[in-house]
Amino acid sequence: MKQKILCSLILSSFVFFACSSNDSAGGAEQALDNFNNSNATLWRTLAEEGVPEYFEAAAEEGKFDISSSTPSKIRCESPALKMDDNTRYFDELETIYQEGELVEGVCGKALLLRDGEVAPLGVNLIDSMKAGTVEFWFRPGEDFYDVSARTLLGNDGARVHFFYKNGELFFQKNHADIHYFVNGAVTFENDWNLVAGQWGDGYMSLWVNGKMVARMKHEHGYVPAMRNKPFENLLVIGFKSYCCMEGPGQYEGMTTSGAFDQFRISNIPRYSMENVDDGEEIVVETDTLDVVPPTEDPLDDDSVDVNVDTPATSPEDSTVLVDKDSSVTDSSVSLWQNFDFLGVAAYFNNAEAPVASTYPGKCESPALAMDDNTLFMDELETIYLEGELVDGVCGKAVSLKDGEVAPLGINMIEPMAAGTVEFWFRPGSDFTNKPARTLLGNDGSRVQFLYQNGQLVFQKNHADIHYFVRGEAALDSGWNLIAGQWGDGYMSVWLNDKEVARVQHAEGYLPANRDIPFENLLVIGYKSYCCMEGVGLSEALTTSGAYDQLRISNIPRYSISE
Repeated sequence: MKQKILCSLILSSFVFFACSSNDSAGGAEQALDNFNNSNATLWRTLAEEGVPEYFEAAAEEGKFDISSSTPSKIRCESPALKMDDNTRYFDELETIYQEGELVEGVCGKALLLRDGEVAPLGVNLIDSMKAGTVEFWFRPGEDFYDVSARTLLGNDGARVHFFYKNGELFFQKNHADIHYFVNGAVTFENDWNLVAGQWGDGYMSLWVNGKMVARMKHEHGYVPAMRNKPFENLLVIGFKSYCCMEGPGQYEGMTTSGAFDQFRISNIPRYSMENVDDGEEIVVETDTLDVVPPTEDPLDDDSVDVNVDTPATSPEDSTVLVDKDSSVTDSSVSLWQNFDFLGVAAYFNNAEAPVASTYPGKCESPALAMDDNTLFMDELETIYLEGELVDGVCGKAVSLKDGEVAPLGINMIEPMAAGTVEFWFRPGSDFTNKPARTLLGNDGSRVQFLYQNGQLVFQKNHADIHYFVRGEAALDSGWNLIAGQWGDGYMSVWLNDKEVARVQHAEGYLPANRDIPFENLLVIGYKSYCCMEGVGLSEALTTSGAYDQLRISNIPRYSISE
């Protein structure tokens, strides 16, 4: 059985290699020059040259063989993994490629990698798999938690990828320009941990030591990257470039630290959902998504300042309805905390919603003005419960401190094929004290603006699909005109009349439609944890600053120059 698997793998890999173009020959030669450079780790070489180019050169020189490290000659009792009729690939990890050392494992020896060391596996996942399970044993190193994010195992395009970030384990299974992933909180044992990801049973799910961490509904199989690069589907332990992790919110390359043993890929789901309690907190059930992908594969684009991917995420049902007779306001609790407890929609289902405020005066450009294409205009001349009035771009403006909230009199309940959302913003003195701030939007992020680590983000969610665009943007200390638009073939975000970022986008605005009266209400200063998984955020956000003149139009207001 083992010999059959290896021969099939070797043959298919070299047939694929023979049919591939040699466009990357230059890069492969350079990678070969660095092959035995003792002054640079393999991690650095892979990061510089690329995984496919490096191993193409190594294979041509006979320095890298497409085969598993050892046959399955060792026999170990359960829970050690074993080969059977459903095993497609099996690697006992009994040998070293260039880096790492052998230590005692779950079954025989295991491969220990320190921070920055890399171990390529003899598995090139070039065949599609309708159903499958990827499993491996992992024991974290002493410095595993010294950095916020660690890669575990996968290929560089994240067609299959496991990584750990801020106390959560992620299993990612990319398709062409579509990032599917599931994640959940995990505390690794200091001893061996059995990590597994599977698909093909109606879900995509993640497991540790036989217990489910997270799952989402998912009907897609595994599909390899097919861009005529022989080793782009090669599985690697210890290295992951910055590429293809925008969906789960990771934008930097990662290393690992720990020991690995017994890697197995099967053509069936190995773990049963029958005994899973849907009430357990570890179960995260989400819907798959059908998205309009961009025209280019992110792997072919060296730019990283615009996020063009639409990942699978949790549904936006986060509100908790309350009785009409119940109190909606506690004077000792901020409106932000009331929203956080009740939810925006539930709160205003029991309270009087605000109305848009107008300013009778006329202001000169660049102040915004109403015209035939203006659907909504709020001059922000009044205060709801919190904040204070200050001098604005046109008349007065609403100034909010950290934790204060200003709900607007705009409930965006109608679809819009094209549109522009604009507003003026002046950051508060403590605006940058937090890495992420909400600016304006509704709680389901059907329209939302936020500022995160120096980047301006415009998000326009649909039902369980997160579209967003982001880019580097330095806010002036004075007034800034922020805008997001769609309907011209793109979704774009603008700052002071200059384009920050854009992605190709053919969808209009669609309101949330779940018979909750105020779920599309626009709010300044508050955003719950919900519906921001795509942009890599999972905590509630506040703001700090002044706002003036919100205008929503039924046309794109800004001209994109090609």
